Amino acid sequence: MLNMTRRTIMNNSQNPENGLISGNRDFNLLRYFTLSSIAIILILTAILSTVLVVRQRNNMIDHSKRMVEEAAHQLNNHMVNNFTFSVIERNGEKSIDRQAIDYDRLDNVIKIFLNAYTDLIKVNVFDREGFTIYSTLKINEGTINNSEHFRSAVKNNVVSEFIKKTKDEHPGSMYQDKLYKLDLLEVYVPITVFEDREGHNIHRNETVIGVFKIYRDMGPIIHEVEIESFKISFMVFVFMVVLFIFLQIILRRANIIINKQNEEIDRNNTNLEEAHKRIKDVMSEVIQHESFHVRYSGNDLLKCWEFKNCKHTSCPSFDSSNLRCWQVSGTFCAGKVQGIFAKKYGDCCKCEVYKYAFKNKINNIGESFNNMMVLLQSKHAELNELNKQLNDMVNVDYLMQIGNRRFFHERVESIHQLALRYQHYYSVIVCDVDNFKKYNDTYGHQKGDYVLISVANLFKNVLRKTDEIFRWGGEEIIIILPEQALTDALKVAESLRAEVEKMAIAHKLNNPQVVTISCGVASYYPGKNKEIGWENVIKDADDALYRAKEGERNTVYSA
Repeated sequence: MLNMTRRTIMNNSQNPENGLISGNRDFNLLRYFTLSSIAIILILTAILSTVLVVRQRNNMIDHSKRMVEEAAHQLNNHMVNNFTFSVIERNGEKSIDRQAIDYDRLDNVIKIFLNAYTDLIKVNVFDREGFTIYSTLKINEGTINNSEHFRSAVKNNVVSEFIKKTKDEHPGSMYQDKLYKLDLLEVYVPITVFEDREGHNIHRNETVIGVFKIYRDMGPIIHEVEIESFKISFMVFVFMVVLFIFLQIILRRANIIINKQNEEIDRNNTNLEEAHKRIKDVMSEVIQHESFHVRYSGNDLLKCWEFKNCKHTSCPSFDSSNLRCWQVSGTFCAGKVQGIFAKKYGDCCKCEVYKYAFKNKINNIGESFNNMMVLLQSKHAELNELNKQLNDMVNVDYLMQIGNRRFFHERVESIHQLALRYQHYYSVIVCDVDNFKKYNDTYGHQKGDYVLISVANLFKNVLRKTDEIFRWGGEEIIIILPEQALTDALKVAESLRAEVEKMAIAHKLNNPQVVTISCGVASYYPGKNKEIGWENVIKDADDALYRAKEGERNTVYSA
């Protein structure tokens, strides 16, 4: 901890990249923001304009598609009402009879329709086979349309496509001027008739007998969208420029503040370098003596007992050149404790001594260092006490207050090594509470904990002081009997079994109907089996316990 503190202080003083010592004078915030802002404004304006144009155009195309569809339905009704065609059944499907078309009447209906919808410039009429029955461009009549859009329209779907005409498809036609360099919306709309079908109930059924192909001139709409999008883009650009100017004003102000702060940093550098040197010397003393009692002493610091002309020698700060009242556990004044340090620290700001001590930046750093050392000293003492408590707790099972499995491994290894060295034997007893899971399920876990605690307390009272007890896991307890032979160990195990049964803790699912234990016993004899480890002894005892559990329970088995 001391080394870390020293490195932190030295790095803060010496590192040229640290903003407190040396600010970055090469970075120009205003120039950096200006260049990046211009780039961001241009990119955002381009993105927003593109998104708005595309969105607006798509909305207008969708609206135009719905308008053409509605107009096509009206044309469909006019054609049916004026009897311009008849229906024929061909290949099992009904279609417009191309042989029975009244072309003059149909042409008259379509011309009236085009006069009513001036932005619709071309209409084609197909039967179900794709044969062009009628076209405003006569040259197209008689051609076959087998496009994907046509096939979809025959299935009673409305299909549209936005296209650009860059030249006239049929020079010399009456629509040459209109078709030249136009933005067109090509819409396929099914031609339908209604038929009465008889079944359980008479109902009308819509049947597709042909397809309209209608062109709408989108040029004026697209031109209007482009003009509106340009206006919106211009407004976005103006907004961005205004925001840019506003931020420029803020940044210029920020730049002035930064420059002033840099000047302040430069003025403090000399003082900080001096503080660094003095604290470095103090830290060297801390490391050398490995003590938290070292303090930074300012040559011009006032002493409270001198400043206040205090004669109370009971005060810890009295006659001390380094210790301050705010550095002791209780804040003293006139020899009386005023409050706990951590709670009364803020009140010290009213004290003349305190104000003077923290007025100078070097003294401020020194006093902060002294406060840190006082806290470290206090925390170090607390940590030592907690470590002592932790060492006592880490090896003990919380519930049964006997050694835990981790501590068992440590102790059995030590006992095993001593047995090898001095040719002594030892025994191990592994005990298990019979039908403990059934006990928990019947009486509850709190009662189960009571049984484990009672068994552990019984073992501690019955066994010798030199015997060691550990919780092996769950309801299992393992016991090490140093310098105890197998015969004696079996007697000890039998005694433990009998004593547990005598406690007469009710267990209605056990036989007898009280809490009992089963035990497995094994011993280690260095003269006979010195090559094996303590793990084998534990396994032998555990195997013996397993046989006891598989047998009649409430018994002791030997390895």
